Amino acid sequence: MKTKSLILGACAALLVASQVSAGPLDGIFSGWFDTDSAEELGANGTDFGNALYRGYSSLADERDGAFDLTDAEHFNHKARAAARRSAVQPDAVADRDLTDEQMPMFQDALDRMRIAFERGA
Repeated sequence: MKTKSLILGACAALLVASQVSAGPLDGIFSGWFDTDSAEELGANGTDFGNALYRGYSSLADERDGAFDLTDAEHFNHKARAAARRSAVQPDAVADRDLTDEQMPMFQDALDRMRIAFERGA
């Protein structure tokens, strides 16, 4: 019983101590997830790298708005890598939440993209 009270008290303290902002949960998880640090960097590389940066930044914002903080952080880090002109690899198909019917279609698309990229696209 003491453990349960301690855990509930700690959760309540976190909620009270969190910053107040526009959204109902904004600020509660700030510091736990890095969802927007790429915004300060901006795109300053090749056209392809800049497009990657913008795309991954948009995905991070969209996922953050949907409270999918794990994916928001993932795409934010990819945006940061693109802004730093680092090689940003596509996600593995197996890492995404897809049905058994969708897996082959996405794997085929990823394979075609890699072939096109290797040929200079």
